Amino acid sequence: MLKTFYEDLKAEWILQGNLAEDFKDKGCKFVIILDNASFHKKAETLQKIASEMPNLIYRVFAQV
Repeated sequence: MLKTFYEDLKAEWILQGNLAEDFKDKGCKFVIILDNASFHKKAETLQKIASEMPNLIYRVFAQV
């Protein structure tokens, strides 16, 4: 679902007349804040987001 959201944002960027290859460096940054579920913090998940969706700033709520 997150990947689909990211691709929709990228498509909007392109529709506005921008180049797809510029999205990573010149596109907007988006902050995603999720709950503290263990699968949101898996190293594998975080690495995949960082490599495939570099414009997303991914944060998890701190435990209280």
